[in-house]
Amino acid sequence: MPDPNDYTIGWICALNTELTAARVFLDELHDQLDNVPGSDNNSYVLGRIGKHNVVIAVMPHWQYGTTNAAVVARDMAHTFPSLRIGLMVGIGGGAPSAGNDIRLGDVVVSSPGYASGGVLQYDYGKTIQGQSFKITGYLNQPPFLLLTAINLLKSDYEIDGNCINNAVEEVFKKKPLLKLRYSRPESSTDRLYESDCVHQGTDEIPCEKSCGEDRLKLRDERLDGDDLKIHYGLIASGNMLMKDAVIRDALVAEKGDLCFEMEAAGLMNHFPCLVIRGICDYADSHKTVSWQGYAAMAAAAYAKDLLYKIVPSKVNGEQSMHEILFKVHETINQVQRRIDDISVDARFEKLNKWLSPPDPSIDFNNALHYRQPGSGQWLFQTVTFSNWKSRKNSVLWLYGIPGCGKTILASTIVEHLKRDSTCLRGLLYFYFRFNDTSKQNLDDALRSLVSQLYVKRDDVRNHLDGLFDSCQEDGNQPDIKKLATTFKDMARHVGEIWIVLDALDECPVMNEAATRSVHQRKELLSWLQDLWDLPINIHLLITSRPAQDIEETIESWPHSVETISISNELVEADIHAYIRTRVQEDQGLKRWRSNPKVQKDIEEKLMGNSGGMFRWVSCQLDALENCHDQSSVRRTLASLPRTLDDTYARILSNIPPNYLPYATRILQFLTYSERPLRMEEAIDAIAVQPANIPRFDPKDRIVVPHEIQRYCSSLVLITKVKGKRGKNGMVVELQLAHQSVKEYLTSNRLTGEFAESLGALVSSTSIAEVCLSYLVQLEEGVLKEEVEQLFPMIEYAADCWAKHAAMSECNSENVRALTMELLSNRSLYEMCYQLSGFADSWGYRELPSPLSFASRVGLKQSVKGLIDHETNDDDEYGNALRAASYGGHEEIARMLLEEGANVNAPDDSAIYDWEEEFPLYAASYEGHERVVQLLLDWGADVNARCGEYDTALQAASYRGHTSIVQRLLNNNADADAHGGYWNNPLFGAFVAESEEIVQMLLVGGADANSQGGATIMRGGLFEYALQAASYRGWVDTVQMLLDKGADLNARDATYGNAFDAALQGGRREIFKMLLHTGGEREGSRRCYISALRAAAEEGDKELVQMVLDQGIHPSARDEREDEYFFEYGDALYVASRKGYIEIVQMLLDRGADPTAESGIRGNALRAAEAAGNVNIFRMLQEKRDTVVASADPRDCNNGEEGESRERKGKERRRHREKEESRERRRKEKR
Repeated sequence: MPDPNDYTIGWICALNTELTAARVFLDELHDQLDNVPGSDNNSYVLGRIGKHNVVIAVMPHWQYGTTNAAVVARDMAHTFPSLRIGLMVGIGGGAPSAGNDIRLGDVVVSSPGYASGGVLQYDYGKTIQGQSFKITGYLNQPPFLLLTAINLLKSDYEIDGNCINNAVEEVFKKKPLLKLRYSRPESSTDRLYESDCVHQGTDEIPCEKSCGEDRLKLRDERLDGDDLKIHYGLIASGNMLMKDAVIRDALVAEKGDLCFEMEAAGLMNHFPCLVIRGICDYADSHKTVSWQGYAAMAAAAYAKDLLYKIVPSKVNGEQSMHEILFKVHETINQVQRRIDDISVDARFEKLNKWLSPPDPSIDFNNALHYRQPGSGQWLFQTVTFSNWKSRKNSVLWLYGIPGCGKTILASTIVEHLKRDSTCLRGLLYFYFRFNDTSKQNLDDALRSLVSQLYVKRDDVRNHLDGLFDSCQEDGNQPDIKKLATTFKDMARHVGEIWIVLDALDECPVMNEAATRSVHQRKELLSWLQDLWDLPINIHLLITSRPAQDIEETIESWPHSVETISISNELVEADIHAYIRTRVQEDQGLKRWRSNPKVQKDIEEKLMGNSGGMFRWVSCQLDALENCHDQSSVRRTLASLPRTLDDTYARILSNIPPNYLPYATRILQFLTYSERPLRMEEAIDAIAVQPANIPRFDPKDRIVVPHEIQRYCSSLVLITKVKGKRGKNGMVVELQLAHQSVKEYLTSNRLTGEFAESLGALVSSTSIAEVCLSYLVQLEEGVLKEEVEQLFPMIEYAADCWAKHAAMSECNSENVRALTMELLSNRSLYEMCYQLSGFADSWGYRELPSPLSFASRVGLKQSVKGLIDHETNDDDEYGNALRAASYGGHEEIARMLLEEGANVNAPDDSAIYDWEEEFPLYAASYEGHERVVQLLLDWGADVNARCGEYDTALQAASYRGHTSIVQRLLNNNADADAHGGYWNNPLFGAFVAESEEIVQMLLVGGADANSQGGATIMRGGLFEYALQAASYRGWVDTVQMLLDKGADLNARDATYGNAFDAALQGGRREIFKMLLHTGGEREGSRRCYISALRAAAEEGDKELVQMVLDQGIHPSARDEREDEYFFEYGDALYVASRKGYIEIVQMLLDRGADPTAESGIRGNALRAAEAAGNVNIFRMLQEKRDTVVASADPRDCNNGEEGESRERKGKERRRHREKEESRERRRKEKR
């Protein structure tokens, strides 16, 4: 009998293929051990190679990975206490790269390098593409004994070549049956595809058929005799099979991995071993089994050659594995955590691109840049602030006049909260900005807030992930309602949050750019008030001017609101510190450092007149920088303007005449543009000369970019923000210095020439002329990338020209001429369209004609010119009419109709029927009521079927356009038309959460029992109107639905019926309404059965009693509900499962049978037992013992029957899930 103490080499295999290869390379096969410890589950093959006794173990069938390998190694080390070194020999996935020509059949040997032990442990989630690995540790390197043997064998191979192929052939001579599976395949089957080429079809379909030849990587043929190479380096080992070439290449690029496998990481730190892998595939989706046999043979042959190079006496000198196991019991997991982080990062990168949240850290950092040390500390010493931080559901409103430093104070607060560990993980902040349209409304704020929560809290990510996935299916952006719901769900799980919102007054009262009136600030304030309905602890801090609407809304909130007026007295010390720092340290005032008296005069004069306004002080200091002698300082200090208006008026009047044209243009652009200008855009904007030829010459650009600020100093500032086009991810922008600047420039308080030149119409005319002059200079044939480099303002001009031209073309012949010049040049027009954002936002499959473009953006004069001078067919007029309807341009639509446009023109660019959108549909979807009426007056088919939402009525209902819905209904729109995304208008209205439209549609003839699509509302998915209204708590709508005969018992798989939905929404009064109505209807018994179960499910004793009082037996059934109760259980079943002991007792007292067939477990008794509700289980047992012989013949009391019932239930559930899955796939395909 072999002695376990005689074996010093451990050889571990993962697959039977690897075991077979290892066995046939043994020089001698030994008998099996007679006795193996009971705790050892391994099976062993014993033998000899050279002078070494070797024990071979294989992992359990289909049990792979690092953990299973570690278990095998552990048991082997215990059973064979003299083991000194190990070999992990088998197959792996190669990682070819430019530096390593790895091919199928090659052998990779783990070999340590710099900071590497030869094996890297990895694990990963869904994706790591595009990320960088920061490996914090490697696994232990193999024993030096093995490493020296590797070098010796490597030298032999260099001299004589490796004889692995010969060794394999020798095996086949002895074991010819192996040749079929283990011989080397033809080289033509060694196919390496490009990394982004994914295998098509199932694994059973060979790549030759499914993937073709086009994406194969071309590689030079190897010379004869050099068809198998040995590679030495890093092997990556993890628990998941690597089948992604992009992920593979990411690791290879960072760490130089040669091979991927699944076992070695479980061994290296407590089983000193060498990993040897034959390459059988390329760790991608194109996996094949044809090379596995030969790869296993090649690896085993190398292992045998290596053992022949090791002297037995040196093996005995190594520490035994048995001893090592007592010292080390854990493996490195840092890499796994890092790759998990990378998976999340990659997911967030996609989500962030989709969500496009504004980044508040830019405003935070900019404000801190201007803050003086110690500024704002007075606030933290107040009792009011301390109470705000500590009290539950607290609100603090900081308000003050323009320029008093509210934003800097808000950033100081954020910084303070960041330093408090109790606040940090729940801290959210956002800055509303007058000069940035991406930071002006509730939608912007919500995108930022949910994004911040996603980054900070991994325990709430599933909510935003779910919204992302649902929107990705449709290719849509989330609306405000979905974002608000997602934020509430995330915040509810966080429990306590701190929200700092700066400059609420910079959220516009109205959205002037919207297609319909949107009370943006009212919407924001309403959302803030709704936050108090959440069962969480919210600390809300807001800053703003004392605007009347903000003050009135805050005073109406149910919670007490603490307020602090940022008065002169409170910020006096901060302003003084700001003045002193600038006077003493600014480069512009350094000339007075040797004259303390002048410095003192400046400080005292400004402090005495500041009125609590940092902004006023800043402007005066800017003006003092231009005073080069004491007399000019004295004059400036003696004539200081009293207000900000006076200050701005003086700045404008002091602009030198030669600067005026440039200053005026800069202020026009910054005042009336939707976003600040990048520095290079502003430089080109002032270089354009519309009256000259050429209109733009790059030589006219200013030489020193930052000197552009000199044209209107103090009114504009230069700042850095994040941006893709900037150096190091930062972009230099030119923007108005303060909101008060824009307010002054757009007010009627301007005087002199600026009152005219900075008016809205003159400014729009100027912007349109500059943008158009810039665009028409483009040359044909220039690539887009070259254009963007040569003309930095090109995207801005392409995006903005149409809006300003539409405003000014009626009053400017030059704008009209330039517009026609652009639209008449086909290639120039096409380039400008592709460079603009219109191409992405409009979604046209093809380039719209100039007439359609002009109609969409509202260029009325240009439309008239194109009609008069261009040849347009009927289809073109129809397309233009649709475009005008989308844009809401009534006069253009009328003009086109008068020219003969077909009011019911189909979309000639549509490929699928659902893509066709008639003019009426377009206007209804976008909310243009006057255009809708015009089209109806001209005979538009109100029930035409088109578009994603099937009819104009469904589109308007989904978008919440109440008045348009009423107009369409008044013109005989079919309120019950079925089709489209939501299946009918009624469910479109439910998605919009518009109770008013729902009621309008019901009055207009909508079927109360029609089924919709999976209607997304706050709380979930519904298929029936009564469910949705009951959950939402719309009492009047529920009554209307009941009056129209809505089925109380209609149920879906998610929310049951209306009773379930009402209680899940917390609407007990509606539940009672439903119960009362059900009792008055025929078939009330079924209604009571449903109601009883719903009340028991929610654990509501009062409602359970109310239903029982109607006389219903608690174990009563209705055959129409049999399928549902079989799966989900009756009232007693759900109460027993959920542990509602009092309800269980109530039901038992009324005669409920604990053994009646119910639920997936079979009956209530089994449900209680499975849930671990011991007391309820005993109650049910006692009741069971008293059940009379006339019990339900379907009784499940017998154990075998119960088990059979449970199996049957599971089978039925699986069948149902399969059917639902098939149905989903059919819908997706449609």
